[in-house]
Amino acid sequence: MDYVMKYVRITILFFFFFVTFSCVPKVIVSKPSPLPQSFYFDKDYYLIFRIPKTVKYPVEKYNYWKGKNSYSSFLNSYTELFHLDDMAYNEYNSAIFSKKIKSSNHPPVILKKPRPRITEVALKAGKSKIVWIKVLIDKTGKILAAQLWDVSDYSPSSKDIPLDAHDPLGPWLMKDLTEAEEQMIYEALIAAMNMKFVPAEQNNKSIRVIMTVPFKFKL
Repeated sequence: MDYVMKYVRITILFFFFFVTFSCVPKVIVSKPSPLPQSFYFDKDYYLIFRIPKTVKYPVEKYNYWKGKNSYSSFLNSYTELFHLDDMAYNEYNSAIFSKKIKSSNHPPVILKKPRPRITEVALKAGKSKIVWIKVLIDKTGKILAAQLWDVSDYSPSSKDIPLDAHDPLGPWLMKDLTEAEEQMIYEALIAAMNMKFVPAEQNNKSIRVIMTVPFKFKL
């Protein structure tokens, strides 16, 4: 009898640990996350960037650039607009990377990827989505800017890499986005700006790069 009770207790214990570690709770909020003072958000193009502390009137400079370059990629122009060093960078569009760095030439490696919050509006919509965000990663692995690439329906068979990822602004321009999708995009942008990477390296030197990252909203 003691053996049976011991077996039952062990079974219950294993079940408890399984449920605890397999069920990751969603981070649900009633309102969109507040925008940090160090970030600037342009809702017209679903673009967010880190405001350079050493640049005078950065928002005014951005708006002037935007007026002249409505259909260009800001991520490609960030360093030039704000007169930052190291103008050259490569582009990596893969969303999945190996954490084993085998040579001096390697793409950025994800160290930290925050889970985006889910607003009540998005939750009530009940439609799972993948929000594709393009990010500009600096030589230290910090995110300088992030911009929407596309929003697609989520399914287990969804591709890891979006098509035509070299197009400056992405296919979202041809879509009528819902309020729920807009809130998902905003939360994905906030999460993207808080990502951290091992910086990309080329010829034994860290470089700035652009890559596309998926944020999955499973509702």
